[in-house]
Amino acid sequence: MPKYTKKQLQEAIKHARREPDIPTRHIAELYEVPHTILWQRVLRTNQDRATTQQDEQLFSIGEEKAIAEYAGTMADAGFPLTPDMLRQITQELINERETPQRSQGGGGNDKV
Repeated sequence: MPKYTKKQLQEAIKHARREPDIPTRHIAELYEVPHTILWQRVLRTNQDRATTQQDEQLFSIGEEKAIAEYAGTMADAGFPLTPDMLRQITQELINERETPQRSQGGGGNDKV
């Protein structure tokens, strides 16, 4: 069981964000919280979540923007996407990504 409260940790995080030049070790001692936990929380909150969790995302940031732009364009044209339509579009993108691309044409120019 931790010997500090959630409020102590929250206050320490706020302090570290307000004054990033003060070492987190000093702030941890001031609020009586573990330095490593404070450091990890401050580091995690300072990083862009889209960047830190990109490996866990189904689509890249660019793909997400393209999907959103397409949905906006369709809505502006009077054809808003339903949730089922959006699911179908995203599933097609996933399927295309997982299907190996075959050579187009057949002119014998395939590299071996």
